[in-house]
Amino acid sequence: FIAGVEEILNPKSQRFKNLKERLEKGHVVAADSAGMAHVKRVGIIGGGVAGLQTARALSKLGKECVIFEKSSNIGGVWRSNYADFGLQVPKELYEFPEFPWPNHVKNGYFPPGEVAQ
Repeated sequence: FIAGVEEILNPKSQRFKNLKERLEKGHVVAADSAGMAHVKRVGIIGGGVAGLQTARALSKLGKECVIFEKSSNIGGVWRSNYADFGLQVPKELYEFPEFPWPNHVKNGYFPPGEVAQ
């Protein structure tokens, strides 16, 4: 991945030159300049924290979101991989605004896996 990014950002590489040419011809348009008003429905791959937060943000913009998750539950790695681990950040940095941690979970606390799940 990094090698690909470095190559496309290198003005001497063919990939950079191809991208620059496409941008100049208008074949590649930045999302902010193209607008998103025409987008009504969005597919989101993965029902982990990032997928759920993306769906939350896009829903607030009036977009219908469909989340595609390969497992039978949402939650991504937090659902299955963190039983014996915990957050590496205070709980305040890892919550959904509409679903804050319960009041009994103290501020500045680094919840273990079973609490985070």
